[in-house]
Amino acid sequence: MVTSKNLVEGRIDFSNVKYISLKDHESISERSNVCIGDILFAMIGSIGNPVIVSDSRTFSIKNMALFKRIGDSLLTKYVYWFLLSEQRTMRRYATGGVQSFVSLNYLRTYLIPIPPLNEQIRIVSKIETLLPLVESYGKRQVELDDLNATFPEALKKSILQEAIQGRLVEQDPNDEPASVLLERIREEKERL
Repeated sequence: MVTSKNLVEGRIDFSNVKYISLKDHESISERSNVCIGDILFAMIGSIGNPVIVSDSRTFSIKNMALFKRIGDSLLTKYVYWFLLSEQRTMRRYATGGVQSFVSLNYLRTYLIPIPPLNEQIRIVSKIETLLPLVESYGKRQVELDDLNATFPEALKKSILQEAIQGRLVEQDPNDEPASVLLERIREEKERL
């Protein structure tokens, strides 16, 4: 039995599924038979997390919407990317007290703009071309945020280090070297 907790980053995680009887599976499959190419969408808790089914294992679903492929005029990946982009909106309109949810009726009446097939293909292609760049920029943004968080303290330490080493201002050749000053301080300390 696959539930919303098993939808992880665009895939189904079968490592912690609960097992049900064959009779229960057959009963569930009468109304929601999952096939390769279908889209699963969590309706309870972490609403969204769409997954295109690519695994040939036999399983049942619970508390999930099942988007079946219909005809050749609708590209599954287009619907997947649309659902992924709309999940935040759907979460805002979720109901429920302890655990938020969207109803099947809500999902059935949710409008999905469907352009011509060639345009769907072009949209999916562009998304899949740009997504690695977006992910790369996201990682770099995290690195930049980390750098910005640590930069003030690192700069302070660097300035102090430069000051201690006498590199912040031009040195006067008439000043005694630090080694001589340190030796004088040591001798004064011993004398005291």
